[in-house]
This record gives sequence, structure tokens and C-alpha cells, in this order.
Amino acid sequence: MRIEVGEEERQLLLNLLDELLGDLRDEIYRAESHQFKEQLKAKKEVVKGLLGRLRPEAAVPAGAA
Repeated sequence: MRIEVGEEERQLLLNLLDELLGDLRDEIYRAESHQFKEQLKAKKEVVKGLLGRLRPEAAVPAGAA
């Protein structure tokens, strides 16, 4: 699936995902259940992947593509 977003929408998504990533890190640290921690870690990886795809191409280090 593909969606097109404008620059303002992309920035909003980046900000929301950055905030979610920080929240997930805190929640992972505080989680007591190993199973719940693993679910949160998987969610964190998805969020990191989305952030990587939404960042401008200039932010990707040379040779990383």
C-alpha cells in the first residue's frame, strides 16, 4: 500500500513516531512481563522502520542504500 503525504503531514508523522519511540523505550524498561517486553520491542522496531522510511533521503548515510 502506498499513500502520499505533504511535507507538513510528513513532519507531523515524524514527530508522532519520535514521541512514540521514546514512550516505547520507557514502557519496555518498566515492563515486568517478558512476553509484553518482547511485544513492545517488536513494535519499537516497526516504528523505527517507519521513521527510517519517512526521513529525507539526505539523512541516509552515503552507501547505506
